[in-house]
Amino acid sequence: MFSNNGNAQIIPIEKSYEWVRGIRLGCDISRFGLPIIQKGRNATEFSIDTELKRNFYPTFEAGFENSTVNNDRITYKSNGIYGRLGFDYNILKRDDPTNRNAFLVGIRYGFSASKQTTNWNIEGNYWGKAPEGSSSDIMGTHWMELAVGLKVEVLQNLFLGWSIRERILFSSTKVNNYSYAIPGFGNGANNSNLGMNYSIYYSIPIKKVKVVEKIIKK
Repeated sequence: MFSNNGNAQIIPIEKSYEWVRGIRLGCDISRFGLPIIQKGRNATEFSIDTELKRNFYPTFEAGFENSTVNNDRITYKSNGIYGRLGFDYNILKRDDPTNRNAFLVGIRYGFSASKQTTNWNIEGNYWGKAPEGSSSDIMGTHWMELAVGLKVEVLQNLFLGWSIRERILFSSTKVNNYSYAIPGFGNGANNSNLGMNYSIYYSIPIKKVKVVEKIIKK
């Protein structure tokens, strides 16, 4: 279409679609394989998130974990709960605005409360038998977590996803002995740990929002 002066006329076109808002519940199924990779270690983790604004997902994750090491020198037990609070942002460009697949980058604040007990009885080669001993500690741990991952809608409202996490320690209670496994964080001897999650999610639809976008067409 042309205007009277012969120039192309700019025509605004409205395009509308429905955006489904809801709450997405998740379970980290990779935790069920943890005892195979690390004998004596068990964990369960759940998550909840929602697309509060377009591509912006506040999220909360929580779980519990217990670990046991038992040999002829030491008996170690640890158990506790943990949580992570933060958000993800979708950087995947959507050709279809109703597509709910997402490539996410995010940040978390992590915290845990746990108890660990250690009993040792170490045989010495030169000095003879070392004295037996035991300790029990209540621990509080805080860390920051950087995340990158993918969530794909495989069936309506059903998602599968993975994420890689870099966990950076802020602070942890001083203990008498080495912390083999801090719930939600990992090896207590390290200031940072790399982890991975693989989860299944179900999104509970709450309401549909009609979105109208204006497209300029010449």
